[in-house]
Amino acid sequence: MPYRLLALDLDGTVLGDDMAVSARTARAIAAAEAAGVRVTVATGRVWSVARPFVAHLRLTAPVICAQGAMTVEPSDGTVLAQTPLDGTVAAETLDFLAAAGVFAVAYIGHETYISRRGVYEEGIYLRFHPDSAGDLIEAADISHRAATTPPIKVMLIAEPPIVEAMLTALRGQLGGRAVCVRSKPFLGEVTAPGVSKGAALAALAQQL
Repeated sequence: MPYRLLALDLDGTVLGDDMAVSARTARAIAAAEAAGVRVTVATGRVWSVARPFVAHLRLTAPVICAQGAMTVEPSDGTVLAQTPLDGTVAAETLDFLAAAGVFAVAYIGHETYISRRGVYEEGIYLRFHPDSAGDLIEAADISHRAATTPPIKVMLIAEPPIVEAMLTALRGQLGGRAVCVRSKPFLGEVTAPGVSKGAALAALAQQL
């Protein structure tokens, strides 16, 4: 049975520990495309930080970002589909994390907002987004911004036990109003109900 669509994650799959695509991986992906397979990326990363890797691999199929909350046309960045968090839910999440003293990131529009400065937390963020140091915007009114312009996702960064405790608490508080997942031991993510890479990939496969 010939494969017609190949979807690859970035972190831990296409990217090595050095946050780079190996020449061997790039050749394999190019060979798949040469054989007629459509290749896409399905990643937890938002488009702005996935874009350089997609461009490096010269992928042309729509790209799934933000845990499936957004699908983007890679040639020009046009958003083909998106499911942002409800503004009220996003604000409630950010207020909850602020009250607990937990570092939060909100992807609002094309900008990346952080709830406060944090050497440890920003260090973790930049480990996976090494070119994004200048993109982090500290906003004391982050929950208000999220309420008026709902983010595509909210991320929390902390020591692993704290991440697990916060996600458990958020699941209890938000119920079915959001999806709360742990993407790394020290990273938690909150997206809209029904959002997943699998759901976005199924929709893309049907479209293609």
